[in-house]
Amino acid sequence: MTSERTYQVLRGFKVNVEECHEDDDDTEKHYRACCLELAGCMVDASTKSEALCRIREAIGVWIDLVQRQLTDEEQYFADMIDMTLGHTPGRPEGADENGKAIAKKPIVQVTWLDAAHQEDDIEEKDIADLQPSRMVSFGLLMADDDDRITISSHVGTDVSESGEAQVDYRDTLVIPRQSVVGMEVMGELEVV
Repeated sequence: MTSERTYQVLRGFKVNVEECHEDDDDTEKHYRACCLELAGCMVDASTKSEALCRIREAIGVWIDLVQRQLTDEEQYFADMIDMTLGHTPGRPEGADENGKAIAKKPIVQVTWLDAAHQEDDIEEKDIADLQPSRMVSFGLLMADDDDRITISSHVGTDVSESGEAQVDYRDTLVIPRQSVVGMEVMGELEVV
């Protein structure tokens, strides 16, 4: 029996926020935020914080509108969006410019409970107050099954003596499934 899990996938967008002044009047300033990856996605606000909140909403609206407009016959528009998001139309999914396979690893945030440890003297009445430590760890998802979640926080790429690309993972953490409170997918990383 396999267990089904649903993860929230977040896509990061580059946002530019700049302070603007109305013509020559330096007292009437506002902030303009624009998403550098979504053409025409721009908002104005009176504070930087408000501009960031509004651009977040505008990005959501922009993506929703695009998803509503796309159909299978409109592959041209799908390709244009892929190029805007950094994908190359015509290249096989999961391949680099030479056709070599690229592994996509999810970047995850895992919240889990770790054992608590009290090294100093403690009275018996205070032992009941000890609680497991709530931990949050980030890394590339290497394994996710009924027994464990394994993440690696560092990826090193190099070329082996034979000239092949070599990938090394460091700071690998194995978290028992029973200790996991939750996991959120933050994005993904292409590893050649």
